[in-house]
Amino acid sequence: MDTLLTNSPTIAAEIIKNSGLVAFPTETVYGLGANVFDEKAVEKIFAAKMRPADNPLIAHIGNLKQIKLLTSEINETAQRFIDAFFPSPLTLVLPKTKEVPLIATANLQTIGVRMPNHKLAQEFLQACETPVV
Repeated sequence: MDTLLTNSPTIAAEIIKNSGLVAFPTETVYGLGANVFDEKAVEKIFAAKMRPADNPLIAHIGNLKQIKLLTSEINETAQRFIDAFFPSPLTLVLPKTKEVPLIATANLQTIGVRMPNHKLAQEFLQACETPVV
C-alpha cells in the first residue's frame, strides 16, 4: 500500500475518489476512511485494520445533503437529534438505502451516521462529495 502524507483536504479527497484509504481526524479518534459506496475500498479498510466482517463501519458526512445518500428515512426523532447535535461526535443509526453496500454495515439494514465537528474533517468530507466510512 502506498503512503502519502498531506494536510490538504483536496488531495485526500482525490485519494478517496480513486478507491484509496485516508486517515483523517474526528473529535474523538483518527479514522481510516474510504468511499462508502466503493466496495473494494471498504474491503481494504477491513483488511488494513484486520476488522471482523461482523463489525459495521460508521459513515461520516460533510454536510446534511450527504445523509440523503445513506438513508431515505429520517423520522421526526432523528431529525430533532440532527438539528440539535450535528455536527458533533453523535452517531445516529438509521435505515440504510439499497445503494449502501452490505459490507459497510456488516449485513445490517441500518447504518451509523456521524457528522464530525472538526474543521479539517469537515473540509475533507465536503471535498470528498460522498460519505466516508
